[in-house]
Amino acid sequence: MADAVRQAGRVFVIRDEGAVLLFEFRDPRNDRRFWITPGGGAEAGESHAQAAARELREETGLVAPAGGMPEVGRRELDILYGDRSFRQHERYFLLRVPTETRVCTDGQLDYECSDLVRWCWMTPAEIAEREAAGEHFGPRGMGGVDGHIARLHAGWDGRPLALR
Repeated sequence: MADAVRQAGRVFVIRDEGAVLLFEFRDPRNDRRFWITPGGGAEAGESHAQAAARELREETGLVAPAGGMPEVGRRELDILYGDRSFRQHERYFLLRVPTETRVCTDGQLDYECSDLVRWCWMTPAEIAEREAAGEHFGPRGMGGVDGHIARLHAGWDGRPLALR
């Protein structure tokens, strides 16, 4: 059972050739590793979109467009991370960037820096291959030809992604 409820905004950052930006984190409680998109919890008074834009800037150095980013999906999940337990309500946004886009992780918080293993750009095929090998991705279903990233790259049709 979750101790608290947390609102969060996350971003699918997708380059021109179809690779998505992912962070590999390690849970300090058990050393379990998992891949997630940039983003995180909303601060007091922040909307999901504002949280996603702020987290994007802090974690990657990238700035959301002035008109905002389209919301492409939502999910809810219970999270046990370190010594914290919470029910997280996530909204996912889409940001398309040129292939030559550079990432700067200098704005990450202390716990993010200590728990971040690495970051990289991954294609849907690479995600599917790593999932098949037992690596964990959130949300599930990002990889492969019919996965979320391939759908978004091909031209999002406005229908919300079924995130889990």
